[in-house]
Amino acid sequence: MRSLGLILAGCVLLAGCGDEGAPADGDGDVPITQRAIAAMTLEHAPEDTTSRVATYTDRSDPEGALGADLRYRGDGEYDGDLLRVFLSPPSRDENPCGDDDEGRCDSREVDGGTLTLSWDVEEPEEDPGYVAVVLQRDEETVSALWFGDTITGDPRDQDLFISIDTLEDIAQDPRISLTTSQEVVDAGADLDDWDGGEPDPHAYDRVPSTDEGIGTAYWMHTGGYAAYHDLRPSPLKADFGPGAVGARFWREHQGRDYPRMTIDVVAGARPSWLADDVCATPRFSGHCVEASRGRHLAWVPGPAGTGEIWGIATRDDEVVAIRYADLDVPEAQTEVEIVAEWWLLKGLLADRRIGLETEKQVLDAEL
Repeated sequence: MRSLGLILAGCVLLAGCGDEGAPADGDGDVPITQRAIAAMTLEHAPEDTTSRVATYTDRSDPEGALGADLRYRGDGEYDGDLLRVFLSPPSRDENPCGDDDEGRCDSREVDGGTLTLSWDVEEPEEDPGYVAVVLQRDEETVSALWFGDTITGDPRDQDLFISIDTLEDIAQDPRISLTTSQEVVDAGADLDDWDGGEPDPHAYDRVPSTDEGIGTAYWMHTGGYAAYHDLRPSPLKADFGPGAVGARFWREHQGRDYPRMTIDVVAGARPSWLADDVCATPRFSGHCVEASRGRHLAWVPGPAGTGEIWGIATRDDEVVAIRYADLDVPEAQTEVEIVAEWWLLKGLLADRRIGLETEKQVLDAEL
């Protein structure tokens, strides 16, 4: 195990120690940036990073949460060990260690809040473990996490590349706060070797979709980018009126129950062939079931070339349809549900990124 890297007792600035040094405190009402978090963290941690980026966040994170990821000892093939400093709105817990911490947690009161050290030990050949220091303030939570050294027991007894003292100093630095001083933000702006990664503040804005966009939204929902190919406009959109959007692509064969198929994803006005009661549509001839929120599974049994499976959602202002074709479609509902992955298809039909409108991040995605 490598010994702890040298941490300078004086100022440790990425660009070197300036004449005036970094701002001494974070008093102020200026929203902090990911880059400023990194700059202040590097006042405590070694500066020989191999990567400096914003922590990835999305709408599953609390609103306003942000952080910085500093990597060490990366070699091009290995991303490197990770020091993450993350800020989020308050999450005060009366018992931060819980009732079943297995002796791997220690919490104490400090100036400004409750400071908790916790860790996970290694699982040989699977997970090296990690160390987390969390400061719970009244107005925010500050986390400093280290994923690097192999944790074999109490990390306070180990010689870590990022020490426990360093993690605690980072978490308690008053400059590392959701709101800070302009000087701190300016120090972040001056930080060298910053690799970006800040999320687009308009990523979730609602925008008109496109043929490519509706297909991309399907791919993003399923996460199976490698299984889908040849994205192009769908000829089926002609049935869905002016302004309809639609994509066609094909999916690779995936195991015994998931054959190769052609997929169309379309949104627009209700097509003339679709009955007001979806399951009364003649082409489905009784092969139809309804789920909640206007979602339907319908199918035309038959061999590849004639068999079809449809997922249809009737919304207030549009119809969204997903068709699977060029596959053998069974007669029995239970078998169709397996082939169509009905549990997944229901989620796709409820996904508001799939429709005449989507999110800006979908149109910006490069898959």
